[in-house]
Amino acid sequence: MKPTIVAYDGIAVIVNSANPIKGLTKKQVEQIFTGDVTDWSAVGGSGGKISIYTRNTSSGTYSDFKELAMKKRDYAAGSQKMAGNEQIAAEVGKNPNGVGYVGLAYTKAGGIKVMPIDGVLPSVKTVHGQTYPYCAPDVLLHERRTKRFGQRIPRFHDRSHRTKDRGTSGFRSRSNRSRG
Repeated sequence: MKPTIVAYDGIAVIVNSANPIKGLTKKQVEQIFTGDVTDWSAVGGSGGKISIYTRNTSSGTYSDFKELAMKKRDYAAGSQKMAGNEQIAAEVGKNPNGVGYVGLAYTKAGGIKVMPIDGVLPSVKTVHGQTYPYCAPDVLLHERRTKRFGQRIPRFHDRSHRTKDRGTSGFRSRSNRSRG
């Protein structure tokens, strides 16, 4: 199997648009999402208990963010699990003390602002150039064709190590991680 990177996924940290915080460090993000820091005043903001919104545990983004931003540590006990990016953006947009993460396509939602991490804002350029810290490659694994056209079936492989055969339904797990 030959791996080929076909895209990069960027995960943006968002806060409520009323939050006075101008940016966060990677260390602060880790501290917030693991529950080591529970009040905005500890990271330079106005006082207030931090409300954390994450994807649900079956989501690949949940495990990707845990690996990229939290050094594989557990999420804070009080973090609220959401079904998707839209729900996270909506909840953070309604809660002045909210923080969460979303894919780049959801960073234009109302009531939120995107946090620069160590001074770098997520964008197509910073994710593709890997200067933004919370990005991961999507990989296509493909087999060489045999002499008989179509004898081998190419398989899609993403960073969570699952494969999907073309023409079949469902994913076959190649590890314990699942994507969502």
